[in-house]
Amino acid sequence: MNKISGNFVGLLAGIAAGLMAIAAFNSGLASAPLLFITPLAIYIASMGWGTTAGVIAAIIASAFCYIYGGVGVALSLGLSIFAPAAWIGHLSNLGQTTDDGDTIWYPLSNILFWLMLITCALCIVTFSLVDFNTAETGEQLRAMLKEVAKTNPEIRIPNDEEIALTLQMLTKVMPIITASVLIFTHSINACFGAFITQSSEIMARKPENIAESISIPKAALFILVAGFIGTVFGNGVIAQVCGVLFGASMTVFALLGLADTHLKARSTNGGTLMLIVAYASIFMFSLPLLIFTGIGVMRFFRMASQEANNNQPN
Repeated sequence: MNKISGNFVGLLAGIAAGLMAIAAFNSGLASAPLLFITPLAIYIASMGWGTTAGVIAAIIASAFCYIYGGVGVALSLGLSIFAPAAWIGHLSNLGQTTDDGDTIWYPLSNILFWLMLITCALCIVTFSLVDFNTAETGEQLRAMLKEVAKTNPEIRIPNDEEIALTLQMLTKVMPIITASVLIFTHSINACFGAFITQSSEIMARKPENIAESISIPKAALFILVAGFIGTVFGNGVIAQVCGVLFGASMTVFALLGLADTHLKARSTNGGTLMLIVAYASIFMFSLPLLIFTGIGVMRFFRMASQEANNNQPN
């Protein structure tokens, strides 16, 4: 029986989460990985000491972000990182006792589906609060390129049409990446939080065979299809909302695929190697994909500049 006060644990977890978030924002790229483990302390508090501890941790962490980062940081992290961690921790402890004295816990599949829904909802709210203004962002991008052109005169500043095309791509890609990263972040931290609390016999819920029992309601497939169609053919707010839906649902189905891979690897010769290759490909090719995306954007501007130079009269 855990004798440590849940309120005290929630306070400590909130301080830890808040400090990691602020460090990730203020210490440059070297501390960026801290942002991905920020919700772990809240998951541990919520799963091990109950809903109240998780809520206190989320509030304290958001307060720290408000004090050291301002309203924008507090709202964005509070809605996308801290609140979902407290909520998923709460769901993991929901159970119903049968007449035989056994406990039927809230299904993992429903928890995963709720994670997808709450991530979508809070991402949409966060994007609306941030108010991504393409006109303002276009001016900022143009000003940044002017500064670059001062040291690199050969770089041509894109015209309004080219900048608008780049911003249109960003408005479609950013929601997808944001929702996908959040789903992965929360899933990994939830698994680690459950492992820590269950190994320490703090969490009442016993370990389960995730690879065998995990699934997703049929509604997720509809969200995936609708999100994809809206992202491809929609514009503006519709494209952003559908991008969030598509990114979150796509990642959930990817997690199901990984679970199926785990299940098959257990009964397959060389299964461990198969898992190593699967996870290595995820970590190896996700970062390079972002790097090559940046290189591709720079190539776009460079080729546009060369084309403009070739078209100039001699």
